[in-house]
Amino acid sequence: MLCQEDNLTRLFDTSGTVYPCAKIKIGNQEDVNGLYLRFPQGTPVKVTLTFNNVTSQVNEFDTLEISFSVFNPSDSYLKFKNIKLPR
Repeated sequence: MLCQEDNLTRLFDTSGTVYPCAKIKIGNQEDVNGLYLRFPQGTPVKVTLTFNNVTSQVNEFDTLEISFSVFNPSDSYLKFKNIKLPR
């Protein structure tokens, strides 16, 4: 998973503001650029993404794109739509 590297993992709010990933944590490993790990199939893995400069007024996001490859970023990402934060 990539974070700051080329700003490929990013969060978009409903006003169109883009927030690039600042830090990624998978399990007990943490990095600002990205982590290259293999995951066992069918086993839950805790992932934490940190985005800076998100104001407290933002409680809904249009899209979260999580990149998995520098070589072919257009095909190697997960996209989550309509993310609402609890108040």
